[in-house]
Amino acid sequence: MTHPEGGKQNSTDRGEMKETQLETTDKLDTILATITRLDTIIDTVTIDLNLLRTNQRKTMDRVKKLELEVTVRKPQAEELQGQLSELTKRVGFLEYRAENSEGRARRNNIRLVGLPEKN
Repeated sequence: MTHPEGGKQNSTDRGEMKETQLETTDKLDTILATITRLDTIIDTVTIDLNLLRTNQRKTMDRVKKLELEVTVRKPQAEELQGQLSELTKRVGFLEYRAENSEGRARRNNIRLVGLPEKN
């Protein structure tokens, strides 16, 4: 059995095959280009992620140092606060005594009017 248009059918099939191969090649090239772009993006994201991890590590180290410093300084601050409170009370008491002494000293003064002073 031969196809009456056998010669034409084979060349049409070959043409369609070639066109399909070209379309497939174009699609594969597009896919390859997309994969290459994605690889570049992934590399960039990986670099950025590593930088972020490094920065986070440095930040955590700084936070730990600060927490340690706060632990050391807190008792010192509490002690100074207590001393300030005591000193404030002491200043108030001394002001009261100074005013009291000044008032008593004035009461003991005598004022003489009309008497000439000696030179």
